[in-house]
Amino acid sequence: MTQPAAASNETWDGYIRRFHDERAGITDAVLGGARSRGISPYEWAVEAIDSRSPVVDLACGGGPLHELVAGPLCVGVDASSAELALAARAGAGPLVRASAGDIPLARGAAAAIVCSMSLQILQPLDRTLDEVARVLAPGAVFVAVVPANGPLSVRDQLRYARLLIALRRRRLDYPNDDALTNPGRLFAAHALDVVRDERRRFGLLVGASSMGEEFVRSLYLPGTSPARLEAAGRLARRWLGDELGIPLRRIVAIRRDGPVRDALPMPVRPRAPS
Repeated sequence: MTQPAAASNETWDGYIRRFHDERAGITDAVLGGARSRGISPYEWAVEAIDSRSPVVDLACGGGPLHELVAGPLCVGVDASSAELALAARAGAGPLVRASAGDIPLARGAAAAIVCSMSLQILQPLDRTLDEVARVLAPGAVFVAVVPANGPLSVRDQLRYARLLIALRRRRLDYPNDDALTNPGRLFAAHALDVVRDERRRFGLLVGASSMGEEFVRSLYLPGTSPARLEAAGRLARRWLGDELGIPLRRIVAIRRDGPVRDALPMPVRPRAPS
C-alpha cells in the first residue's frame, strides 16, 4: 500500500506546495464542470452567504468565486503564487499571498469567509479557525466545502473502489479528517457555531477521455508513485461518456460574539501577484 506523506521524504505541506506549483487551477477546472441540481460546488458554497457583502475567499486557488460574488469586494487569499497568478489573469481581486493561519486583514473585516476544498488540508487547523473567527464580524458566516464519503450511487462506489485498487490505497484521506468528524465541537472552540452540515453528490460528465485523467490528477495523493498514477489514469480514460459522482460536504457556521485571540498587525494590503 502507498505510504502516507509523513512516512515518505515529503511532508504534507511540501507536497501541497509542489502540487499547486505544478497543477495550478486543476481543482477549479474539475469542480467547475460538476453539477448538482443545476449548480456547481462553488455556487453551492456562495448560496450560503450574502454575496453582496465583503467576502474573503480563503485558499482561493484560481479565483473561481470572483464571478459569483456580487458585492464590491471579494479578497482572494492563497499561499500559492502560481494559483494567484491564475486568479489575477481571470480578473479576480484584490488578491493577497498569505497562509490561512496569518490572514493580513483587520479584525471583523469580513461579512463572510468561503473556503472551498482546502479546510481538510490546512494546518495547523486550530490556528486557521482562530484567524477565520478573528477576521469575521460577529454574526458573519463561514462556509467550508470539503470532500465527503457520500452520497454516491452504486456505480460511483464501484468506480472509486477500482480507482483505489489502481492507486493501491485504502482510501482518499486528508490531514484534518479526524478533526472534522465533529465540526460542531471543533468550531465552537473558535467562537463559530455550526448551523448546517450537509452532503451532496455532484455529477461530472466525462465528455473527453482526458477529463477522467484530469480528475485523477486533481486528487491529493502524497506518496503515490508515477506508475500508480499512470495506472489510475488508464482506468479513468474508460469513463468517457459516463457521469462521475463527486461527493462533497458543506459546513456553514456563524461567528458568535465572543473573544478570540488578539488581531494580527496588517503588514500588507490586498494586492495582485506580480
